[in-house]
Amino acid sequence: MRYSLILLIALPLHAQLTGGGLTGFVFDPSGAVIPDARIEVKDALHGVARAARTGSDGSYRVSQLPVGVYQVSAAKDAFRTDERERVAVEVDSVRRLDFTLTLGTDTVSIDVPSARLQVEASDSGAILESSRIEALPLNRRGFLQLALLTPGAAPPVQDSELSSRGTFAAHVNGGREEFNNFLLDGMDNNDLYTNRYVLEPSVDTIAEFKITAGSYSAEYGRSGGAQVNVITRGGSNQFHALGYEYLRNRVLDAPNYFDAGTANKYVRNQFGGTFSGPLRKNKTFFFLNIDALRERSGLARLATAPTAAERTGDLSGRSSPVIDPFTRRPFPGNIIPETRINRVSKLVLGLFPMPNREGTAGNYLAQPVLSNNFAQGGGRVDQYVRGGGIVTVRYLYSRQNLFEPYAEETTDVPGYGDFVGNTGHNAMAHYLQPAGANLVNSLRAGVNRSTRSALPQNYQRNIASEWNVPWLGAIDTRDYGYPFFNIQGYSAVGDATPLPLLRYTTTYQLQDDVSWIRGRHAFKTGFEARNNRANGNVDLLARGSLSLSGAVSGSGISDLLLGIPTFALQAKLDNTQTLRTTSYNAYFQDELKLTTRFNLTLGLRYEYNTPATDPYDRMSIYDPATARILRVGMQGVTRSGIYPDRNNFAPRAGFAWSVRPRTVIRGGYGLYYDSGMLVQVSSQYFNPPFFTLRAFFPTATQLITLDNPFPATGGISPVSPSTLNSGLTTAYIQHWSFHVQHQAGNATTVSVGYVGSAGAHLIRSRDLNQARPGSGDLAPRRPHPEYSGIIYIEGSGNSNYHSLQASVDRRFSKRFSLLAAYTWSKSIDDTSAFLSTKPDKNFPQDSRNFHAERAVSSYDIPHRATASFVVNLPYKLEFRGITVLQGGQPFTPLLRFDNSNTGNTGGNFGSDRPNVAGNPHLDNRTPDRWFNTSALVVAPKYTFGNAGRNIVRGPAYVTFDAALARRFRLTERMQATLEAQAFNLTNRTNFDLPERYADEPATFGHIFSAKPPRQAQVALRVSF
Repeated sequence: MRYSLILLIALPLHAQLTGGGLTGFVFDPSGAVIPDARIEVKDALHGVARAARTGSDGSYRVSQLPVGVYQVSAAKDAFRTDERERVAVEVDSVRRLDFTLTLGTDTVSIDVPSARLQVEASDSGAILESSRIEALPLNRRGFLQLALLTPGAAPPVQDSELSSRGTFAAHVNGGREEFNNFLLDGMDNNDLYTNRYVLEPSVDTIAEFKITAGSYSAEYGRSGGAQVNVITRGGSNQFHALGYEYLRNRVLDAPNYFDAGTANKYVRNQFGGTFSGPLRKNKTFFFLNIDALRERSGLARLATAPTAAERTGDLSGRSSPVIDPFTRRPFPGNIIPETRINRVSKLVLGLFPMPNREGTAGNYLAQPVLSNNFAQGGGRVDQYVRGGGIVTVRYLYSRQNLFEPYAEETTDVPGYGDFVGNTGHNAMAHYLQPAGANLVNSLRAGVNRSTRSALPQNYQRNIASEWNVPWLGAIDTRDYGYPFFNIQGYSAVGDATPLPLLRYTTTYQLQDDVSWIRGRHAFKTGFEARNNRANGNVDLLARGSLSLSGAVSGSGISDLLLGIPTFALQAKLDNTQTLRTTSYNAYFQDELKLTTRFNLTLGLRYEYNTPATDPYDRMSIYDPATARILRVGMQGVTRSGIYPDRNNFAPRAGFAWSVRPRTVIRGGYGLYYDSGMLVQVSSQYFNPPFFTLRAFFPTATQLITLDNPFPATGGISPVSPSTLNSGLTTAYIQHWSFHVQHQAGNATTVSVGYVGSAGAHLIRSRDLNQARPGSGDLAPRRPHPEYSGIIYIEGSGNSNYHSLQASVDRRFSKRFSLLAAYTWSKSIDDTSAFLSTKPDKNFPQDSRNFHAERAVSSYDIPHRATASFVVNLPYKLEFRGITVLQGGQPFTPLLRFDNSNTGNTGGNFGSDRPNVAGNPHLDNRTPDRWFNTSALVVAPKYTFGNAGRNIVRGPAYVTFDAALARRFRLTERMQATLEAQAFNLTNRTNFDLPERYADEPATFGHIFSAKPPRQAQVALRVSF
């Protein structure tokens, strides 16, 4: 036990990345233990077996068993052999299976009950086996959404980075969405640039998957949130095949709340199949799959566009005067003469559609069509070798071509979407070899590659030529498209400024784990190395961005008609990205059986992530000490801009106590480091000399115009560097949990527990050069007048999370199964993500006062309840369902303009907030007025608003998905299943978040979009 004082107390050995294990005791009829009893574990589907013997304390362990169903027996001379049938071994779990041998010479065989009380485990999480994954109605057949059915899991905030483009994201036990680790057969499945997953395998390729939500073992690392481990299927001694077709059409759907009376266009066709079997009986097995999707989906969204009268200069409907900037007098009748309307302004107005609804806010209903073409496939081969060894080789590939009508959620006007291409490759080789009964070695090697391209919708249009404007003539052909126009009071138009984007990321991984059983101890140790490479381009602001805030003539539309922007930005860039980093991880742990009813686990993990570098040193940093921009690798600057952080030791601790045969108390503690994202380091590519931003403002003596808003001379080149704190330390989260789990009957387990977490050194950003509120020119009031804003990325954020979590898991028995969960929680932080989201910019209003940012997290949902079930009905029918009920997510009201005059211009920087003048809550909320907008007013000029982060709650979310299925026996081995599915069966309108800009009263508090209405799908599956 001497080493335990060094390692502290850690978590259970039972974590096994691609399989599970069995453990237990063998007793005689008096309750005494039986040493040297023979344990045999048989896998009939593959014709193999593993053996073990009990130790002097009567205990046995069999580790690193592939996921599957086994026959397990215990035998000893003079005793009857005790044989257990259909013993399920699940991923990343150790099953307790005790035997009591009676005197005699025959064999006793019994089935094992379906309920599986985890008496060895101290972690919190859930295992979802293939039967449950296949049975439940999954919208878009994305199995990862089942992770949201587990306690402590919450959905992403609206329009978050990782949930964009239809992908999955989640917040688990207070962790950020970028804190989750996705594994395929225990191997890396992450795009390190933003930490999204690369591949989501087809439902029919999955044996099972586990989401481990907290207090997990030292075998897991890399991320501080959940570990999502997916195990793919392999072949067996029998040939199996499956073909399927899932079809949707709008004739079966209900219209969206904002539709014009009929449902949007919707056609979705998903089809594919699997084929598996033996290449050599009892030796070599294969599994193949293919899956394809063709989707056309209409979207409904309200936008605000200029009216026909406004386009001609008739602004007489406005109550405020329209000022002539040259005479400083109002235009008579608020009508701008035709001769004063700028030529380019008319072209910009042409980017807006004509209104098709009454009023001036939300007066255009857009119904563009999203198109999505997706295909994936792959194969797996398992070779069983001598001594119980297994060699597995697996490869998966996916490709997606997607057109999004709304790119980066920058506008509600169609015509400025993007074309997205995604490809993913994941290859793995695994060699598992037992060396005797008590020693097992597992060696893995893998490659994970992701490619992403995102082009603006108008990437083939040369606007400089079409509009005959000189200020777009110098851009590269790859940056063709429209500039971006942000007009106060109207929806923005133009192609998104962060596009085009092209990125390749590759991870090479090598991992080795050794399990050794000795007496009461089960040791495990391992080493892992991951080499990560990312190449790409992000041509930010290459086409330029123009803001028309009304500061010149009194309104955004009058500024546009006169062709006088308030603010104009354009970048010159040559900043191709090539980032390289390597991660080294090692761990040691021991599961100790103190008694037959109490397990204590000990362990420690070490992680070191080398700071990302560019082989060509094409990055630069801002040095706060000298107030200079320095190129990395020179003048004392490290090649990464930051110093290595080498002291990341992560202790883990856990216990499991069987207080009664059917009741277990478990608890755990662990410290978990997060490897971060390359997007943070890539900010150093957006500094001079590789990236230069030019800005233009009107002055007292000269205005800027749409005829040439980016002249070769004039304006300023506000050097607005982005830099990392050179002493940046690795973010980490501490997790702790305490659960009581009880088995009720043979099929049901009930669990109640407390789960908490605390994050430290979390990545956040602030403006190091923000001026204090006040009048006058901005630059002279900055701490460093020679620079504009300075984005400073530091590891100083923190969070805490507390929750009560309850669940009921009834495995299929007596025609019924149920998985239900309830979470009552509160999450608090000062920044909820590194990147901006719609609910909150994740950038402080006052960069000198992060204390004012502390509030409930953007993903805080106090109450969330989920339930999924399967019921067998007469006539071979099955009724299946998933229901979700949760409260609304919070969001932050903002101002569109820099009211404080501190540099809060939005975009990559902060935004001002309003003042609170009352209670924002409304008892009778409607889409036209979701909260009391009069309670949030523009603060006095040159002051920060006193409204905090996330002080208003958005709409709640309630949905019920259901399916009715009927199985048909076609032949002795062939069957078909016909299924009808309905998502959001009750057709409840789940609104999106309301508009949040308090200085735009025409839209403030309005909701202009909603999540999908009822959608129906029919499916046919044929298998043998």
